Amino acid sequence: MPATVQSRPAPHCRWGALALFAASLVILAGCASKPGDPGAPLPRKDLAEYRQVITDAIKATRATVQSLDQTVAQVPCPSRVHKAFTKDVHRLEVDSFKMRARAQAIRTRGAVYFEQWHEHLASVADPDARQQAEQRRELLQQRFDRIRLLSQQIREAFQPFMAGLRRLRNGLENNPAAASTEAMQKLIRTTRDQGQSVEKDLAAVLDELDAVAGILKPGKMTRKD
Repeated sequence: MPATVQSRPAPHCRWGALALFAASLVILAGCASKPGDPGAPLPRKDLAEYRQVITDAIKATRATVQSLDQTVAQVPCPSRVHKAFTKDVHRLEVDSFKMRARAQAIRTRGAVYFEQWHEHLASVADPDARQQAEQRRELLQQRFDRIRLLSQQIREAFQPFMAGLRRLRNGLENNPAAASTEAMQKLIRTTRDQGQSVEKDLAAVLDELDAVAGILKPGKMTRKD
């Protein structure tokens, strides 16, 4: 789970963005909880939520690119087709807000996750099982590092992608026949390529999240009394 925006959204879009921003603050505030806080989310739960956000972002990105293709396939662009494209762009904006908030939450709670993992290691009685758990911890560290890197790449890739979508949306709104111009054709190709790249990176994050979920599955290890 892509990645952001430049043009001035419509009033209803601004309201949605503000609401999502407020929700993001709540999410991040919860992620600042201390390891001993009973209200702090468990790693597996947090990762599951991030996985859902990434899944939604993949669907929204794919749908927006497909909608773009349908929009520029007809010159001039019919009003109903442009409205559908505008709706898909707005949905992607919404999902990108949630994705950035969840990615930040993962980065913020990364240290807490590993503190909890060390506590788990200390409670394992079987030396062999403890060694196995330590090996999993190292693998977990690698996976988290990969998720952080990919999340940053997606964030950076989303910016030009969304900027291109907004320019296309606004340009076609002002002139439904603008898709035939050379400048617009170049923007269409670039934006489409950026969208496909974002979707690829989102899919890579999804693979890493699934791998982490597998590592975090409870093992059959004897704990100290």
